[in-house]
Amino acid sequence: MNPQRFLKFTALACAALLGTAHAAPPMLPWDGIRWEVHSKRAVIAGDIHGDFPALMQILYSQGIIDAAGDYLAGDFFQLGDLVDRGEHGRLAMDAILRLRAKAQQQGRMVDALLGNHELLLVQGDYRYITDEDAKKYADFATTTTAEDFFVHYRVLPFQSMGKTYPITRNKAAVLAAFRDQGPYAKWTANERNTISIVRTARKSLLLVHAGIGRWLLDHEPGEINATMRAWLRYYQGQGSRPPRGTDTVIEDAVWTENLQDADADGGLLPESLIDAVLAKYRVDHIVVGHRRTESNLIETLYNGKVIRADTSISSAYATNGGGRLTAVVIDDKAGLQIVNRINRHVGPSFIRKERARLDPCQGFVVSR
Repeated sequence: MNPQRFLKFTALACAALLGTAHAAPPMLPWDGIRWEVHSKRAVIAGDIHGDFPALMQILYSQGIIDAAGDYLAGDFFQLGDLVDRGEHGRLAMDAILRLRAKAQQQGRMVDALLGNHELLLVQGDYRYITDEDAKKYADFATTTTAEDFFVHYRVLPFQSMGKTYPITRNKAAVLAAFRDQGPYAKWTANERNTISIVRTARKSLLLVHAGIGRWLLDHEPGEINATMRAWLRYYQGQGSRPPRGTDTVIEDAVWTENLQDADADGGLLPESLIDAVLAKYRVDHIVVGHRRTESNLIETLYNGKVIRADTSISSAYATNGGGRLTAVVIDDKAGLQIVNRINRHVGPSFIRKERARLDPCQGFVVSR
């Protein structure tokens, strides 16, 4: 056990002895942002990590968009980590925002949950931004040099494990896009959910990027989402610090692997807690991303109650056998469907048009 894990384990043990291990931190009241959707058909995809063509292929193959790339029907949820690692994070965000607006006009939902990589960018961690993706944010470069960025935003060059990571002007522009009050910063801090629930006539799912905690029994998703958005605004320098203790939700919701890895801090959650969450929210499964499955296929744990949907979708993982397009689908007729093989094809126009603004290269053809 490493020193940090030992200290955390000791703190939890002491809290348990004092009877405070399950004390619920105070959350902010729900801010009115919709977090529950009743759907006839909903599609859920795992971590995209800057692979815009993969995102569009999944949307098209599952009938969310048509051959022109326009919104068609149904509800779609991406589990967070839309950005970083890949080369087209900005394009992926643009696609979600455009389709989200169209879906809302029909009373439907297209959305992306908050992931740890969105949180990292808001907090000023630029380690996972690729140089190619960073070029696409040049219009957010509000300072003359990369060094000016640190003065402007009152942050320091990122350091980890004794190493200082140099920053380019383009990468500084990415951080500006997630901190200034432009469309990405506003969407991330004011509208993105940490917890969502989607229901059809036959199946209901609770969606979260990484994991859960007892706070999900003590508080409603609306309160949790509002508190997480307050933290994001605080990191952006746009709001006051949220209540003490609520940052534990950040650790569990977007960072922990306590639903997927026995070696996670504190180990796997007991199945009794999973059952309690399922019962409270009247859902059949919890769907998570964040940690890639070993098979690059959708997998289940806890006797099928937890669905792991991070299948290394992004082509950034292609050298490791990744780049596998998958989806979880629920609908009124068939119930739950696990779609483990969606073809990735090189090809045409609507993806090429979407990319043309920011990336003057060949584009991709999408086919079912």
